[in-house]
Parts: sequence; structure tokens; C-alpha cells
Amino acid sequence: MATAPIGRPKLFKSVGTSSPGLTRPQKSDGGNTFVAGALVVLDGSTLKAATSSQTAIWGLTPDASHTATDEPYSAPFGENHNAIDPTGQLFVMNVTLENGTVGSGATTLNDVVIGKFYPGALMNTGDTLSMGLASNTGVLTASASNIFQVVDKLDAATYVGYDAATDYNGRVVVKVAAVGIQ
Repeated sequence: MATAPIGRPKLFKSVGTSSPGLTRPQKSDGGNTFVAGALVVLDGSTLKAATSSQTAIWGLTPDASHTATDEPYSAPFGENHNAIDPTGQLFVMNVTLENGTVGSGATTLNDVVIGKFYPGALMNTGDTLSMGLASNTGVLTASASNIFQVVDKLDAATYVGYDAATDYNGRVVVKVAAVGIQ
């Protein structure tokens, strides 16, 4: 079996709105470090990168964290960020396991069920902030961290150029449960 391309979560579609990717109120990263395309949480009044088994997220940040000394042309808003509001949005995520497995294990499209809820898990890649969908826990256990609902599978039979049902770390379309939004 092949391995699907691994990537950070990304916006797939904005349902019911003519303005895709509506943003949340601007928040500071407070010196916390995260990459562009990371799921973030609100910690007090500052943003930080989401971790495995997060019980709620603030949004998806389109830009990386910055320091107060970054040049204005690379950080036009300084340390402030407008994360994409997860309410009503659909995101693409790779399938992984609780331990972030890449390239093996129960990480195929066949290992997830449309309509079921799963937790997120940081993937074991060079990009330590790639969040995937943990396929081995959501169906088996009830947990407050099961905040991502599978809406569709991006399989090659339906979506040209996407993943075979047996590819490791296949990609799925998810939405965030209302209880999983900060």
C-alpha cells in the first residue's frame, strides 16, 4: 500500500456561507510558537498550538506565530492572528493513530466511518504540528476529545487525484463538533 500525502489540516469548504473562512476575533500568540495551518487553542487570552486529544479548538491559523522583533513586511499584524472560525467549516485531515503513526497501521480510509467522531493526534512527521484524525479511538471509546466528525472520505473513486481506500494516512473531510469549539 502507498502512503497518502501528509499535510496540516486545511479548509475544504465553508457550508452555508458566501464568505469562506470567516475569522475569529484577533488574538495574540503571546510568544507561543506554531506554524501556518496549525489548529490552535485559546489559552487564557493567547493562542497556542493544539495538542493530541484536545477537547476544544479555537480555529485554524492561516499564518505562523511571530515575535515582536519580526520585520513588518513578514508579520503585518505583529503577534496577532485571525484564526479561521471552525463553526460551519469543513476541513481536510489525514487519518492516523493515537500515537501519530505514518505509513502503517489502521490508518486507511477503510478504518474510519462517516458520521463517527474521533480525536485529533499529532502525526509523527518532520512537521510536528500536523494534526491527524486518530482512527483507533473514536469508535471504540466515548471521550471528550472526540471532536472531529468524519463527513466524507477523499477516495480516488469519488475525488480524482486523491487516495485509494487502502492508502495509509488517507485524507478525510471533517467538521468540528459544536462542543469542540472554544
